[in-house]
Amino acid sequence: MSNDAEPGKPDRFSNLCQTRGDQDLADLARGHGLSEAAAGAVAAIDAVMSKVRRSVQRRDFGRLILARIDPSLELSHLDAIIALSAVASDTPQDEVTVGVIAERMGIDPSRASRISADLVERGYA
Repeated sequence: MSNDAEPGKPDRFSNLCQTRGDQDLADLARGHGLSEAAAGAVAAIDAVMSKVRRSVQRRDFGRLILARIDPSLELSHLDAIIALSAVASDTPQDEVTVGVIAERMGIDPSRASRISADLVERGYA
C-alpha cells in the first residue's frame, strides 16, 4: 500500500486495513461458494466499511478539513459552504438567497442568515 509514512512505519490507514472481520460473515460467504481467502476478504472489507460509515456519521473527515482550512470554522460553516456550492451549480442565478441555503441545510432562515453572514465576513462566501 502506498502511503505518506516513513519507511518501516505503518501509515495512518493501517488500522483500518488490518482487521480480522466478522467470522459469521466469512462463514456465510464460504457457505455461498467463496474461497477461504475471498470469504476473509469479504469480512475484512465489511469491517472497514463499518469503520468508514461510523467515521462519516461522526463527521471526522469534515472536522479534519476544517482543521486544515481554518480551525475556528464549525461544521455548520462547512455545511453552508457545501450548500452554497451545490446551489450555485444547480441553478444559474446571480444570487443565492438565505432561504435557499436554509432549505438546503434543513435549518431555519435566521440561523442560515447568521452562518452566511459569518462566512461572508470571513471571506469564504
